[in-house]
Amino acid sequence: MAKIYEHLATQERAVVMTMRADLCSIRSIAKRLCRLASTISRELKRTSGSGVYDANAAHAQCHARRLLPPRRPKLHVDGALFQVVRHHLKLLWSPQQIALKLKVLWPDNSEKSVSHETIYNAIYLHPRGELKRELIACLRHHNLGTGATLAMHARKLPVVRRIISGSVNQLNGARTMGIRTWLACISLATLTACATAVHAPDNAALKRQVADTERAFAATMKARDHAAFTTFLSDEAVFYSGPTPLHGKQLVAAFWKKLYDKPEAPFSWEPDEVEVLASGTLAMSSGPVYNRDGKLISRFSSIWRQEAPGVWKIVFDHGWEVCDCAKPAP
Repeated sequence: MAKIYEHLATQERAVVMTMRADLCSIRSIAKRLCRLASTISRELKRTSGSGVYDANAAHAQCHARRLLPPRRPKLHVDGALFQVVRHHLKLLWSPQQIALKLKVLWPDNSEKSVSHETIYNAIYLHPRGELKRELIACLRHHNLGTGATLAMHARKLPVVRRIISGSVNQLNGARTMGIRTWLACISLATLTACATAVHAPDNAALKRQVADTERAFAATMKARDHAAFTTFLSDEAVFYSGPTPLHGKQLVAAFWKKLYDKPEAPFSWEPDEVEVLASGTLAMSSGPVYNRDGKLISRFSSIWRQEAPGVWKIVFDHGWEVCDCAKPAP
C-alpha cells in the first residue's frame, strides 16, 4: 500500500523552531515528531534561507507554494526541449541515445536533461492524434504491435496453415514443377495476404512535417544548442547569411557558431507559410524574424529537402529586412 505524505502542521513547525533554537539535531526532532529525518531536513532547507527557522514564515511559504500552478513538465509539447527530442526521434535515435545526448549537450543543466523513461512516457502518454502516431512510428520497435495486433496475426495463422497444407497436397501431384518454385509461390501468396497497405503522407501531412521541423530548427536557437542546429543542415546547404553565400554544411555551421556562443538568443523565428511540391521532395517555409525584444526585424525563406521518410534537411536559406512601422493613414 502506497504511503500518503502529510505536510507538517502548524504545531509541528512550532516544535521544529523550538528544538532547532535549542540546537537539537535533525534526527532528534524527527524522532520527537515521529517523522522521517529527510522530511525535517527538506523543511529546514526550504525555509531557512536566513539561517534561522521561523515557523510562521515557513507556514506562509507552504501556503504560497500550494497556490502556485502545477509545474510544467520538461517535455511539454510547446517547449524547446520537446522539439529537440522530436527531431532526434525522426533521425531514428532511440530514447536511450537521446537521453545520453542531452546529458552531453547540457552536463550542468538538469532542466535540459531527461531519462529515457521520461521520453517513453512523453510518447505513450500523449493524447491520441497524429503527433502520437508520428512519435511512435519513429521508435525502432514500433512495429512489434500491441496485444490486439498480435491477436489479429494469431487469427491469421490457421489460414496460412490451410494454404500451406493445401499447397503441399498439390505438390505431391505436381511432378513437372520444382519444389522451390512452389514454395516461392506459397510465400508470395502468404505475404500478399498478410501485408498491410502503407499509405504515403498527403500534402497536408507533409506541410505539418515541414512546419514542425522548422519550429524544431528555431528551438535550437532558443536552447542555445549549436550541435542540434547542425543536424538540420544538408551537406549541400547554401545560406545567404553574410556578404557572400555560404556553401556547405561546415561553412554554415562555422558562421552561425558565434550566434550560439552568446548567453541570450539574438533573434528568433517561426514559420507562418509552408508549401510542399506534389512529389513531396522539396518544400518552402517562410515566416517572421524577431529580435530579443520581440520586434519584427526581417523575414526568412527556407527550402527543405526530404532526404528520408519524415526527415527534412534545409538546403537554402535567405532573409531580408522588413519595416515594422505603422501603415500610413488613407
